[in-house]
Amino acid sequence: MFFQSVCATTRSLLSQLAHQKPTIILGFSGGPDSLFLLHVLDVLKNEGIITLVAAHLDHQWRQESAAEALFCKKYCAQKNIECIVHTADQYAANVPHSTSKEATGRNLRRAFLTTIKNHYSAQAIALAHHRQDQFETFFVRIIRGASLSGLTCMKQYNPPYLRPLLTYNKSDILTYLEQHAIPFCLDPTNNHETFLRNRIRHSIIPACTNADARFEQKLESTIQQLQQEDTFLQQLTIKKLTELSHTNHAGRSVINLSGFQNTDPVLQRRMLLDLLITQQRHFLPSSATINEIIRFLMGIKGGQHCVTPWIIKKKSNIFWIE
Repeated sequence: MFFQSVCATTRSLLSQLAHQKPTIILGFSGGPDSLFLLHVLDVLKNEGIITLVAAHLDHQWRQESAAEALFCKKYCAQKNIECIVHTADQYAANVPHSTSKEATGRNLRRAFLTTIKNHYSAQAIALAHHRQDQFETFFVRIIRGASLSGLTCMKQYNPPYLRPLLTYNKSDILTYLEQHAIPFCLDPTNNHETFLRNRIRHSIIPACTNADARFEQKLESTIQQLQQEDTFLQQLTIKKLTELSHTNHAGRSVINLSGFQNTDPVLQRRMLLDLLITQQRHFLPSSATINEIIRFLMGIKGGQHCVTPWIIKKKSNIFWIE
């Protein structure tokens, strides 16, 4: 029943792609979660619902990584699934490095999966995050600081990403693999307390569960409420931005400055974020950057403000980015 339930959830998510037979890129580490999702997607591939490509990135950070990459290729070959294996050094030069090894790895994987998606003109990237990953993400963002949007955590479908396992428990995944004698790789660094996510997994979440057995259910409900409220605020943001935007005589998209200044600060921040993302401007998504822009826009003087590599300008009651 568990496996059939996940298959049904995945079919439902795929229906949102509005594509007759979408190509799906699976982020495949060879670990239990992505291996289980491989089995789910393999069923849909064999039903003719999708075209499936597995994608494995060898970070080359551990001695076992080459053997894990080979395991992924061999396992996919047995199931007649195409498997692409790249190494992290192929992407290192073009990916921003963080002080956090976790963040650097995530940036490398995102660049890799995006490259593979574009190469195959795929409709989505499938990731194997499960219910407990969602809870860990919530605490990571609480600890590091996050906006309302950040606290909504991961979504089952957030283009181009599909997360079919997000409402399912890790324990059920492991039970299924054990019952069917399906081999998988284990990353020993998942137990290293040097990583924040591991400390949350091993200490904070068990402590919360001990405090209240309903903890996971209540946290899941809280995240769902936050997602609903964030969706509502985003709708307001788009509506307000549409009201204040127009195209000037030079064909440039500009924003009414006084209208922006009279908007609630909550929507101001969201409008700027939406504007930067829509225009595909490279920026560090931090409160400091957004607040810096707002201070400039709320000031009396006109002129321009440089946020490398782009400039925000204001003149005659309008502002724009170039």
